[in-house]
Amino acid sequence: MQDGATTIGKVSAFLFYFQLLTFNFMIIGYVLGNLAAVMGASDKIVELMHYIPDIPCEGGEIVEG
Repeated sequence: MQDGATTIGKVSAFLFYFQLLTFNFMIIGYVLGNLAAVMGASDKIVELMHYIPDIPCEGGEIVEG
């Protein structure tokens, strides 16, 4: 900065662009983290869909009362 080649505007622009770039990487990390959480939740949903209960849901005696 002392020889005049670098100005405050250039430094400010660099910092602004650097902030935009790091913000985009932060968003990518957030999306990938959510993707992993969604995949884990979908595995649990599929497991519940294939669950066979111990008590039968069909048949049995009709109780009149």
